[in-house]
Amino acid sequence: METLLTLEVRWFESGKIPKSIEEWFTQTCPGELSSPPEEREDYYFYTPGCECLNLKLRQGKLELKWRQSELGINSFGKAWQGRIERWLKWSYQESIPAHLIQALGTGDQPVVPIEKKRTQRHHQGVECELTQLKLDDDKFWWSLGFEMEETETHSKTHFEQIVSQFTDSYPQKTGFNLEHSHAYPSWLLEQVFEDQPEGGSNFLASK
Repeated sequence: METLLTLEVRWFESGKIPKSIEEWFTQTCPGELSSPPEEREDYYFYTPGCECLNLKLRQGKLELKWRQSELGINSFGKAWQGRIERWLKWSYQESIPAHLIQALGTGDQPVVPIEKKRTQRHHQGVECELTQLKLDDDKFWWSLGFEMEETETHSKTHFEQIVSQFTDSYPQKTGFNLEHSHAYPSWLLEQVFEDQPEGGSNFLASK
């Protein structure tokens, strides 16, 4: 079991990634660009009414994230606002047996598969990712997120400074606002799980 304490801030937008944003991320942003983009499908479990818990299957492995604290509203550069949060993440490094996966996906609570195409940059200990999201019903969203392992040398102040370096390179006058700043659990509850039929859906049992 791997455990990690991280600082994170993320924004979600509906639709497909605009070409101008994609060009900015791949050509102008600070740091080292990882290539090629990663494509995968993650399975998110419904945690009713709980924005501080994120449980998912990623490539057959179970990941659990628990929000330790909300660190307030932060401004980045001249036009960006978002919520920095501290998360504790556990990753079970062994593949989950098929019968357990099916057991997790049964019952009354929905499990939602989300296809992802993710491009990443790494800059001074901060990981930035631009991700295209596709839901099972062919709805598209995209996300820009920043994550950093919190250590004695990489503090919240360092995280804010690096995120601001990204925002300073942003080509548009308006940035990402507080209304669209979510972690995955709150976005899922607001935009994804609320549309699920009563009684849930067992997506995993059919896999």
